[in-house]
Amino acid sequence: MWYKDEVSLPGFLARSAALAAAASLLALLAPQQAGAQMTYEPSLVRRLPEYCKYTQLFRDRISGGNNPEEIERWSTRMGKTFINMTHY
Repeated sequence: MWYKDEVSLPGFLARSAALAAAASLLALLAPQQAGAQMTYEPSLVRRLPEYCKYTQLFRDRISGGNNPEEIERWSTRMGKTFINMTHY
C-alpha cells in the first residue's frame, strides 16, 4: 500500500532544498514595482491638493515638501489628524 512506503529523509531534504531554491529564484525574478510606487512625476504632483505634499507620505519625496512652516500651518489648519493624512 502507498502509505506503508518509507520516505527517505535525505531524499525528502534534497527535494525540499531544490523547491526552496526554485522558489527563491522565482522571487528574485519577479518585477520590482515597490520602488516605482515611491517616485512621483511632477506633472501628477501639481494636480494634488496643496496640503498633500506636506503629509508624511510626500514630504521627503517632493521638492519643498519638508518645509517646517508649511507643515505647521497645515497642521494648525487641519487639526491633530493632519499627521495621519495620506493620499492614494
